Amino acid sequence: MRLDTIQVGEYFFEKFISKEQISAIVQRMAVEIDDYYKNIDPLEFIIILDGAYHFASDFTRAFPRDVKLHFVKIKSYEGFQSSGKASIQGLELLDLKDKHILILEDIVETGNTLYHLTQELKLKAAASVRLASLFVKPTEIIQPLQVDFFGMEIGPEFIIGYGLDYNGFGRTYPDVYIKK
Repeated sequence: MRLDTIQVGEYFFEKFISKEQISAIVQRMAVEIDDYYKNIDPLEFIIILDGAYHFASDFTRAFPRDVKLHFVKIKSYEGFQSSGKASIQGLELLDLKDKHILILEDIVETGNTLYHLTQELKLKAAASVRLASLFVKPTEIIQPLQVDFFGMEIGPEFIIGYGLDYNGFGRTYPDVYIKK
């Protein structure tokens, strides 16, 4: 069933990007990133939970090589706003010294979360750290952060679906919706 409008909590959201459009974006990104890393092996991915799990699952299946996967959980959102603080779990036990790392993220908004993560990765002496995000809100980024690969630039509007949530709900929709 195709839903053009959904309700999550007390808010209504309209369909913004279909699952077919998302699939095409993910496929394009996989080809682009594989080409970039063609002479670098091994490569390791850090997947940001909870939001990036849909994107990472589809991306890793589209990516034509085997890579080592790591999962970290980062919390920085309260409702519709970034709290400005990032709580990172799961990085402390990883040995990333001299490793080539690609971070897979669902959306880059303020950049606070990923800025904190990249600083931690520098302390772990990774050989290289690049960032791939399905969505980027360039007008909202406030940290000195480079998004090396991205699927789509969007405006400041709040979106849910395909792993993105509002207070934990809305992640399971296969399409992306924008707040009315």
